[in-house]
Amino acid sequence: GALFVARPTGAQERAAAAVYRIAPDGASASRVIARFGRTGAREIEIEGDLAEGDEIVTSDVPGAESAPTIRLR
Repeated sequence: GALFVARPTGAQERAAAAVYRIAPDGASASRVIARFGRTGAREIEIEGDLAEGDEIVTSDVPGAESAPTIRLR
């Protein structure tokens, strides 16, 4: 089955973009490249390095565009 997530701002079908995968403890998130597949109005298919059960930040993170890790509150 396909893996779909809430569509991040600016995500485009068949493109790749950086997203932040939330650590198991929920205290931080690490930058990973997500490859997107099919898209809908609110969701987009994830292909590649993310797996079912991974939680990602789908909203903009001001000032963290290239930070390898961010702390979450």
